[in-house]
Amino acid sequence: MADALTVDQLRQELAKRQLLRAAVLVAGDYSGLDLHNVRFEQVDARQARFTGANLTGCVFIDCQLQGAIFDHCTASGLNLHDSTLDGVSFRQTQFSAGQWLRCTAKGLSLSGAQWQNVSLAECSLSALAVDDARLERCQFSQCQVSAMDASGVTWSQVRMTDCQLQNMQFSSSHLYQCAFDRSQLTDVDFSSAKTLSLSLYQCSGERLRCNRADLSKALLVHTNFPQAEFTETLLAFANLSSARMDGASFAHARLTYTQARYLQARQASFNGADLSGADFHAAELQDCDWSDAKRDAMRPVDHERLAAECWQPTL
Repeated sequence: MADALTVDQLRQELAKRQLLRAAVLVAGDYSGLDLHNVRFEQVDARQARFTGANLTGCVFIDCQLQGAIFDHCTASGLNLHDSTLDGVSFRQTQFSAGQWLRCTAKGLSLSGAQWQNVSLAECSLSALAVDDARLERCQFSQCQVSAMDASGVTWSQVRMTDCQLQNMQFSSSHLYQCAFDRSQLTDVDFSSAKTLSLSLYQCSGERLRCNRADLSKALLVHTNFPQAEFTETLLAFANLSSARMDGASFAHARLTYTQARYLQARQASFNGADLSGADFHAAELQDCDWSDAKRDAMRPVDHERLAAECWQPTL
């Protein structure tokens, strides 16, 4: 392997043009450099250090960045395509308006980072560190994300749609207008989270836990989560219509004015639940546990409407 470019050699290369192709930067220290609008192609920058560098408008394509350090950088418009980011550190880095496409990353750190308007598509992210990171108006599309601890984070208008999400912790997090639509959720925990207008539209999966969470006005229409846990959860004005939640626990949950039309929740537990104004029109609730729940506080069944909806023409 060729020796890594020195700082002076890198400056000389970039003085000629804003393109660096097939260069070696392994374990080099390029901290504090102004690299704005530089295009890196097939560059090997494993274990390199870019602490405090200006990465505004930078593009990395098909690069090896394992173990590189980009802490405290400015990264407005940073684009990463088809690159490997295992063990990369972006601690306290400021991101805005960039795109990550088909990147892979295991053990990447975004601790304390600020993300705004960043888009990720077809990325595979494992053991992503996001403690104290703040994400706003970000989009994850067709990504695989696993083993992520987002406990206590604050996210606003983050969308993780059409994704595969596994072993993720959102306990005690603050999620405002966030969406996980059409995603597969396995071992995902929203316990004690505070959310506003959370959307899980058309999601499915196993071992969903939302105990003691605030899911006010949440959208769970057409979801499929058997055995889901909503114990002591606030579901006021939430929409669970046409969801499939057989065997779920709503024990001591607050379902005040919840829309649960056509909900399938056979053998579910509503023990001690607050059902004031809840609408369970045409729901399938066979063999449920209603102990200590005030079923008479639910909206009455509209038998005429139900008959009309079940009507079939005579052959």
